[in-house]
Amino acid sequence: MKAKIFLISIVIISILVSCDKKSDDFIPSDDFIPSQENISEIKVNDMDYKIISISFSDENNGIETLYNVLTSIILKTTDGGKTWNESVNTPNASLIREIYMKAPNEFFANCAVTGIFRTVDSGITWTKVNYTGGFSSMYFLNSNTGFLCEWGGGNINKSDDGGDSWTKISTDEGGVTDFIFVNNQEGYAYSGYVFSGFAGGFFTSGCIKKTTDEGNSWVNLTAAPSGEGIASMDFDKNGTIYAATCRGNIYSTQDGGNSWKLLKQFNDQYKPTYIAISGKKIYTSNGSYIYVTSNQFKNNQKVFSITQGNRENYIYKVIKVSEKKIIFVTLYSIIIVEN
Repeated sequence: MKAKIFLISIVIISILVSCDKKSDDFIPSDDFIPSQENISEIKVNDMDYKIISISFSDENNGIETLYNVLTSIILKTTDGGKTWNESVNTPNASLIREIYMKAPNEFFANCAVTGIFRTVDSGITWTKVNYTGGFSSMYFLNSNTGFLCEWGGGNINKSDDGGDSWTKISTDEGGVTDFIFVNNQEGYAYSGYVFSGFAGGFFTSGCIKKTTDEGNSWVNLTAAPSGEGIASMDFDKNGTIYAATCRGNIYSTQDGGNSWKLLKQFNDQYKPTYIAISGKKIYTSNGSYIYVTSNQFKNNQKVFSITQGNRENYIYKVIKVSEKKIIFVTLYSIIIVEN
């Protein structure tokens, strides 16, 4: 069955009404909408399908897998997520837990029970990867060097041959669920929340690990806000690292993770918070809302509320496709933020 995809474009443009400010330190509340944000929501029309995983190799090319009871389908986009088509075969007729797009025609699929498969021809053919188990997240620094964390929040594995083979690098307690790299040498692996799709999501023991040697070794950052679980991380052009937790808090570090500062506490402390940075703007999500700040959370303005309909829906992931393009992922839609 082909999933019907349609686009609801919501460009939020609100005109700020001038008023007599009685002081120069007026700060808008979280409900104050900024003058202009370019946001589009793309929904999956078939109400029975959920978005399980999504990945982009560049601003135009992306892939997502949808799930309905015992069926997985793969959709691909070549226009930055505006339209999607079901032109990709699923490997081994398996249920797909995670998918990662390394290049426009090359991607990896983590299949339940059967393991990891790889295609280099946009899904026409699939090859089983020589690896036992699955992955919660995958990240490639370049065409050869890549990392995966084991399914459910596990050990870090590294590949030096483009994903043909994998070697365990980190085997201590405190498994990870995702990665970010500031440059080719410095990177961070973190854990806190895994979205499985089949049964919602689950929390893991939170931690942040750091590498300064291209991922060959990793150390635990003991000062990190790991007790809350880390849902997402990002960094700005000044080298400041940001961490959004599973308890609705935002932290930052300017010394490589040796010390952290609490920047923001969201009211909903029971929903994972996600963060992505575009230029001077910091976008965050909490539950079903997206916010933006350009002054380090002195004010944090609500700019979007996802469509609920007659079912539960919430944001469970953020993808920083580029400096100008961010994608927030919900159970039934993706929200594209462009600057």
